[in-house]
Amino acid sequence: MTEESKPFRLVPRPEGVSSPYACIVVGGDGMPHLALTTFVSDLQQDLTDGAVRTYANALLPYFRYLETDHWRRQRADRWDGPPEVVRESVRDYLMLRLGCKVRLYESHALVKHTAQSPATVRVFLLC
Repeated sequence: MTEESKPFRLVPRPEGVSSPYACIVVGGDGMPHLALTTFVSDLQQDLTDGAVRTYANALLPYFRYLETDHWRRQRADRWDGPPEVVRESVRDYLMLRLGCKVRLYESHALVKHTAQSPATVRVFLLC
């Protein structure tokens, strides 16, 4: 991926197209992202359309971060990588992109938002 890749986005299913999904998540490369599309579809079973959009809008920038961040690309980090790699990339995303403070403990991490953190940090952490 290049730094110029487009953001991940939700695209409503076009009329006349047969699909089990009401919305499709499209990645920065313009291709459907099946795992995120399935996740959004599962959310739609229990939440309102507005809540689904809120969760998606909080989560999708993390996927773009993985695609566009030079260090993450160099390491070939992926959202479905080993748990320790995913934890590290989420921690870095929280600190570098969302302006949070993260304190590591033996079994968990404490995340505190700062004045620079967007209000959606809490929604991202719920995802």
